[in-house]
Amino acid sequence: MTHKKIIQLSDIVVGNNTPLTTPINLSLFEGEQWIIYGANGSGKTSLAKIISSTQRPAAGSIYYNFGATETNSPSQNIARITFIDRHAATTTDLPYQMRWNTTSADPVYFPLATDLLPDLSTLPHEFVDKLFSANELEKIKQKAIISLSSGEYRRFQLLRILSRRPTILIADNPFIGLDHDGCQQVSSLITMAMETLHITILMITSRLNILPNGFTHIVTIEKNNVTKENLDKHSLPKPKSTCNLKNIKSTHSPTQNPIVAEGHNITIKYNTQTLLQNFNFTIRRGQHWALTGPNGSGKSTLLSLICADNPQSYACNISLFGKKRGSGESIWEIKKHIGFVSPEMHRHTNTRQTASDIIARGIHDSQGKYKKPTPEAIKQALTLLEKFNIHTKSEIPFGSLSSGEQRIVLLCRAFIKNPELLILDEPFHALDDNNISIAKKMISQYCANQNNTLIMVSHNAEEFPPETDHIMTLSKN
Repeated sequence: MTHKKIIQLSDIVVGNNTPLTTPINLSLFEGEQWIIYGANGSGKTSLAKIISSTQRPAAGSIYYNFGATETNSPSQNIARITFIDRHAATTTDLPYQMRWNTTSADPVYFPLATDLLPDLSTLPHEFVDKLFSANELEKIKQKAIISLSSGEYRRFQLLRILSRRPTILIADNPFIGLDHDGCQQVSSLITMAMETLHITILMITSRLNILPNGFTHIVTIEKNNVTKENLDKHSLPKPKSTCNLKNIKSTHSPTQNPIVAEGHNITIKYNTQTLLQNFNFTIRRGQHWALTGPNGSGKSTLLSLICADNPQSYACNISLFGKKRGSGESIWEIKKHIGFVSPEMHRHTNTRQTASDIIARGIHDSQGKYKKPTPEAIKQALTLLEKFNIHTKSEIPFGSLSSGEQRIVLLCRAFIKNPELLILDEPFHALDDNNISIAKKMISQYCANQNNTLIMVSHNAEEFPPETDHIMTLSKN
């Protein structure tokens, strides 16, 4: 049986500062479901943009045949969902700290989910029920978009996009930042979109640790070559754990080291939602903490309190480096001791600044409005980029880097001043296995200094460094 050809790329040269300069010849046939796999910076997202006709190739031609649709236009038949898009439409033009101050925010900046909810009549009832239970959907409708957890927002985005019933959906790293249950839900939804909605899925990934059922082919980008093969899951590498959380010491392990961060009876509420209630924590110098818990349990909120980004931190009994919050210190006096990377920081980073500038400004925690980086700081930034072998991209604007390269830049920014406290909130987002290995070595080297303190968030046990000696697990209220 001959399947219809939906897309044909003929002698395509991507260009646009990507390594994809060798002509690409690639065909997508009806019934195929693709994994697009490659290392950070290999050109995966650029290839996806070429396929969706949102980026013009430097050379070559593209043929589309979407069949019995109202139009043969790629813009009407191909949809994309990406990690970087999370909350982007409503938050990237606002100050970073506004992420934690939604209770009295203007609805123009923080619309409710119900304001952006699509017409669900285009989707089968069983599909909507799989996305959200009726009770859960009613609760989410009343939340501000910015206050949705990663898992809630990911499913909300899928609901919005799939209600359009595109012929093709390009999903760029759809599992980033999700806990185990969230990954299983999204995986199931992707498979259902293939089987129930008959949508062709092209899933972009730098790792092969999560693959939903139903994918038929893998498009691999390696050393400037693009190859398409039948997918054989049995031949793919299996992830290995390097840190067994069950063997980590008790959080009450005695120590005489000075306290770095401490909180007593912390309660954080947003309207009717309580994230933390009567919560206590004590973190001492030289400890290496794994912070775990499901999406929506308050992990990022807790970190925002420690970093003084959350306005509610000044109403809480919190001490940092021996000083009680609200005793007269400025936010910058707090931050000069802390290296930090998080998804929220990623979304609010100035896309026009170069990679080296962003890293160098980490010494003073400025976002481009204050001190100009010194030549010595730029040199330090280049040294850090060399560890990941992307120093040749030091003068490229942040927005022109791949999502994995952007996360590397922010990691380097967190390390540049060798901070007393290093806070890593899902630091390996969008990184390939090789760059994760490099980042792990940097974290281990940081932990080797007995005066350095680490707090790291991840949903994957294998990502925590072997030096991890304490665990804090949050649960949903």
